[in-house]
Formats: sequence, structure tokens, C-alpha cells
Amino acid sequence: MGLFDARDDLDYRAEIKKAYDDWRGAQNYFENVSDPDLIDFAIYDLEAAKRRYVYMLKKVRPQDDANDMNGY
Repeated sequence: MGLFDARDDLDYRAEIKKAYDDWRGAQNYFENVSDPDLIDFAIYDLEAAKRRYVYMLKKVRPQDDANDMNGY
């Protein structure tokens, strides 16, 4: 069973939007962190959020080729 097999269209779009929002939040945190002890965490968090978002897009795009994802 795949990541989105049991979810309807709105559910996986909501998950993708959340992943995108998490990525943007991680970018914001990275850009504003000033404590040297937190820089490594910010980098790790940013990469993890980005990879999750890209992974989710790759999983859904084959199913959603005909539909525009409005920037997601």
C-alpha cells in the first residue's frame, strides 16, 4: 500500500501543503537562528523538511499529472 492509497484527494493535498509549510518554517528558522549551538539543528531540520516535501511531491505527481497543484 502506497503513501496515499487510502487517502482521498483533499487529504494528500493537505499533507503536501503541511510539508511545504514545514519546509518554509524551517527556512525561516535557519535564516534567523543566531545561536551557534542551534545552527547544525537548523541545517538538519531544513534538509529534512525539504526532502519530505520533495518526496511527497514525487509520490503524488504520477497520480495527479492532469491537475495543476497550484505551486505545491
